[in-house]
Amino acid sequence: MLRNYFLITWRNLKRNPLYLGLNILGLSIGIAATLLVWHYVIYQKSYDTFFEAKGELYRVNLDRYDDGELSTQWASGAAGIGNAMKEEFPEVVEFAKFHSLEGIYEYDQQTFRETKSYFGTASVFEMFDLEILQGNPVKDFERPQTVAISESIANKYFGEEDPVGKRLQFSREGEVEVVGVFKDLPSNTHLDFNMLVSYQTQIKNWGENVENAFYWDGFITYVKLKQGTDPLYLAEKTNEFIAAKEAEMLEKFNHRMDFTLMPVGDIHLGSSFLGEFKSNGDAKSVGFLTLIGFLIIIIAWINYINLSTARAVDRGKEVGVRKTNGATKQHLIMQFLFEALVINLFAGFIGLYFYQLAAPYLDILAETETNFSLWEIPLFIPVFLGVILIGALISGFYPAMVLSSFNPINSLKGTFNLPGSGASTLFSHNQLRKGLVIFQFATSIILIAATFTIFRQLSFMQNYDKGVDLEQVVVVRGPGVTDSTFNDKMANFLRRVDQTAGVSSTATSTSVPGITYKFNVGTTRRWGAPESEGKQLDMLTVNDDFIEMYGVEMIAGENFSAEIYADTNYMMLNEAGVKLLGLGTPEEALGQQIDQWGDRLTIKGVFKDFYHRSIKNEPIPTIYRYWPYVNQYQSIKVETAALETVIPNVQEAFESTFPGNPFEYFFADEKYGQLYKAEQTSGKIFSLFSLLAVAVACLGLFGLISYSLVRRTKEIGIRKVLGATYQHILGLLLKDFLFLVIFAGLIAIPFTWWAITSWLEEYPQRIGIQIDLFILPVIVVMGLALLTILRSTIISAQAKPVDSLRVD
Repeated sequence: MLRNYFLITWRNLKRNPLYLGLNILGLSIGIAATLLVWHYVIYQKSYDTFFEAKGELYRVNLDRYDDGELSTQWASGAAGIGNAMKEEFPEVVEFAKFHSLEGIYEYDQQTFRETKSYFGTASVFEMFDLEILQGNPVKDFERPQTVAISESIANKYFGEEDPVGKRLQFSREGEVEVVGVFKDLPSNTHLDFNMLVSYQTQIKNWGENVENAFYWDGFITYVKLKQGTDPLYLAEKTNEFIAAKEAEMLEKFNHRMDFTLMPVGDIHLGSSFLGEFKSNGDAKSVGFLTLIGFLIIIIAWINYINLSTARAVDRGKEVGVRKTNGATKQHLIMQFLFEALVINLFAGFIGLYFYQLAAPYLDILAETETNFSLWEIPLFIPVFLGVILIGALISGFYPAMVLSSFNPINSLKGTFNLPGSGASTLFSHNQLRKGLVIFQFATSIILIAATFTIFRQLSFMQNYDKGVDLEQVVVVRGPGVTDSTFNDKMANFLRRVDQTAGVSSTATSTSVPGITYKFNVGTTRRWGAPESEGKQLDMLTVNDDFIEMYGVEMIAGENFSAEIYADTNYMMLNEAGVKLLGLGTPEEALGQQIDQWGDRLTIKGVFKDFYHRSIKNEPIPTIYRYWPYVNQYQSIKVETAALETVIPNVQEAFESTFPGNPFEYFFADEKYGQLYKAEQTSGKIFSLFSLLAVAVACLGLFGLISYSLVRRTKEIGIRKVLGATYQHILGLLLKDFLFLVIFAGLIAIPFTWWAITSWLEEYPQRIGIQIDLFILPVIVVMGLALLTILRSTIISAQAKPVDSLRVD
């Protein structure tokens, strides 16, 4: 029986190459697109799942509240929480702690700035299963001035030399000994470090506060819990303990700390707090892509259903003959399901091949380093074959039921009909098929609308008035290795740069727009106010040129002045800072005095809020303090025509003034633009899969119009003989299909509205939902559908009537 099914299937497929080609091409593209979505989604969800104890590993997040209001949310919270939890709660098996340590390392007259350098406890190696390639850092981290490095760092500094025992000169912590080499971290982890200096070094050089302070943030802490521990209950006990332990300080500052435990597996798609190792992914975008993957394969299966039922007339006599020869309805259903299975299997393997070819390009498009294939997942093959089987049942069941239901006598006479349809108008009167086509194009319209929305929001954010001028600003990373003559050297460097042809101005600061502030200052309040009124504000230290260079608007008071050294006793605030401290209007804030860490500062000016990070975040309450010789960043305003000559001159001035420091620079506008990288990536990915969805739908439409035209050939010939014009015939053939696209657009409107509003709600500043977001996708899909069917329609409309009338 199986051999018979196979032979009949093979003969039918050979007789109908167009049907075979369209079905296999549509299904294979749909399967390949779905596999690519799986590839991306599985990678995004694979972050940190490879840790042996992943179910017991949690990061300790910290929410800080001032006067009952949430002020900051930290991924890198209080220094002392790990130690306190380990000592107090037996449920905590171990804890690990990191603290950022960016700086300049030197070996054998080579200097490098390392931005992924951290202090770390010895427990890091075992808790996170770091593969040790050389040395014994777990043991050697018990002493200070030791460092473990990644394999790539070892190659960069030492080449073929054995790095263990070698010493690196570090700009901030003195000399450190290399005691171990660990394998580079995989790309699918939220952790992001390549150098770990022993935490004992930080204790030795910074004091015991790094072990027990609760008002010093910036420490990323993880705990490993005993199996079966309830993390919510443990967090509740921790908060009660800290509230009692720090009761005096908390009451004094009217402050509250809430610690929460986040599973490490949830961090990549669920965390965007202060002090992350790196920018994480977006669970909402991954969810939308997962949905898109299912929709694309469903569109491909719908094509099969539509094409199979459209060919029902062609296969009617076959059914009649086979029923006359004794075939039962069950045998026919099995035959047609077998045919669907063969086509789905063949298309599945072609789709796998397409996926394998396209996966590296998807990595380039999404800017990821997946370095894996779906083949490597143990359950992939059975799941894939299961999906193919389900697809064959879904796509083959309805056509099988339709074709097997024909009356054999009517079929042999060629007078059979489907319910609600005639032989000559099989497509136009088949409501189910119309509904499936509408679903396909409604889905395509929603995907295109989502893509338009992403790119429009991205353009909106990029062109939004940020309140700061970033054009033609080159930012040099300041020297990490300095000495007691730093102030004189920085003054000399800035003077030399200012005198360079093509340089308009220079400025120095601890941060620049597009880079997160380095300092968050708590307990800031009006002078003389109780400590319970203390607030948390971000702080930048700048020189007198920063405000003017970046075009920040002063709305009250005046800027700092290099002529008045006493300006170090003054400060400036943004509007958000004035509001947070309750200082009244910007004009009323002028001259008021502020207590910051015991320093008595007078407000000299108030500047307009601007978006230091991005318009995805509301302006942050910020303090500017004055210092003429800031070393973190030196900003240089350059005339456009002089850009190529200025940078080499600046490099020469930097390297001669600050020997032993690598020269590194970036453009301020490009750095700021990286804040929208997630939107850029989402837009490119959504564009790709929207295009594939529309392509699959158009393939199905091409097949349907081709079969419909074949069935209406004689009708067209008769209409021409009776005087129908070319335009009339063309309009007659096009109207039904274009009507379906328009109707699909109407169906898509509420779903498009939901998708757009859901995605936009996370942006404080966002585009308005305009009517063209619904109309343009309909026009695009209609245009693509029109191009798809126009060629076949024109050929049919131009055919000679005598040829059309000869068709059986």
